[in-house]
Amino acid sequence: LLFSATMPPEIKRLSRKYMNEPETVAISRKEVTAPTIHQVYYKVFEKNKLDSLCRILDSEEIDLGIVFCRTK
Repeated sequence: LLFSATMPPEIKRLSRKYMNEPETVAISRKEVTAPTIHQVYYKVFEKNKLDSLCRILDSEEIDLGIVFCRTK
């Protein structure tokens, strides 16, 4: 996986060299999210982070996902 807010030509060449059939998701500057992306935000208490994440993953039908956190 390669994530970048910008994609200079050097990075594009690098991705084509080392990745198999790389795909790009690009959004226009006016859109916050690509229409095929579903974003969800959960705010949980720090002491319940792992339990909350496990419950969410068990209860939702998530095939692919990315979890962003403030800390490890």
